[in-house]
Amino acid sequence: MQRLRTKITVYGAGTALLATALLPGVASALYSWYGANYSFDSSSWSYVWACDGESDDNGAYAKYDRNGASNQRVDDPNGSQAGCGGVGPFSPVYRHHICESQFWSDPCGSWVYNPG
Repeated sequence: MQRLRTKITVYGAGTALLATALLPGVASALYSWYGANYSFDSSSWSYVWACDGESDDNGAYAKYDRNGASNQRVDDPNGSQAGCGGVGPFSPVYRHHICESQFWSDPCGSWVYNPG
């Protein structure tokens, strides 16, 4: 499963959808989008990734809450270059969403909630 996640990280959401369609029984991750920036989780909800998909000099980060720890954050350390920032494993994530660092306030995508 880790190898699949690495490919998703490098190639993006299109590959995630294709991989999910081609590999029956593989649970799909849930995504939060803001423009071309996105966050996603592992199928077990024990990892969260933040991906900056825009070359706009605004960083992207995911905010997430997990059991026993709220207001957590993971940044995409290399901006819009290939790859994403990730954290985990830890107790299940309750929810996550992507945000973009801007001068005044940081706009965010919708919260995505753990269905379990």
